Amino acid sequence: MDVFSRKEFGYPFKLDLKLIQGYGGPSPIVRGAVVMDLHKLNKIIEVNEKYAYALVEPGVSFFQLYEYIKERKLNVWISAPALGWGSIIGNSLDRGWGYTPNGDNCSHICGMEVVLADGTIFRTGMGQLEQAKCWQLFKNGYGPGFDGLFNQSNFGIVVKMVYTISVNF
Repeated sequence: MDVFSRKEFGYPFKLDLKLIQGYGGPSPIVRGAVVMDLHKLNKIIEVNEKYAYALVEPGVSFFQLYEYIKERKLNVWISAPALGWGSIIGNSLDRGWGYTPNGDNCSHICGMEVVLADGTIFRTGMGQLEQAKCWQLFKNGYGPGFDGLFNQSNFGIVVKMVYTISVNF
């Protein structure tokens, strides 16, 4: 997947990348910051009803995922925050909350695909293993956990995320 060329992403130039993900507005936080608009990366790659997860890109909103689930009459639901128009990935990485007992959206991250500053594609959790068939099911993977490095940070751009959802009983 060639999301960004290294030159477009700042390599080999040093840029301070401050990302505005789910809270706040689209304005740069500090002078010289780069704001990346990822709303066109808005595919819902998979929603798995049996195992209760969604694999999404950064432009997918809570409303978009809700409509997808509703149209297909899937027996799952999400805990959307007040800003339902906001990015699932953005809100989760900003440690946002929804309005149900399962509202801690950050805790629903179950693996990410991230573009690092040098252009490297990096997967967290079980996604680190190329042949892993359980990337979406097992958050921790092998070795140290890296997911927290991408919460409220500028260490990379999350281009896919597995978001666990709830099953209706």
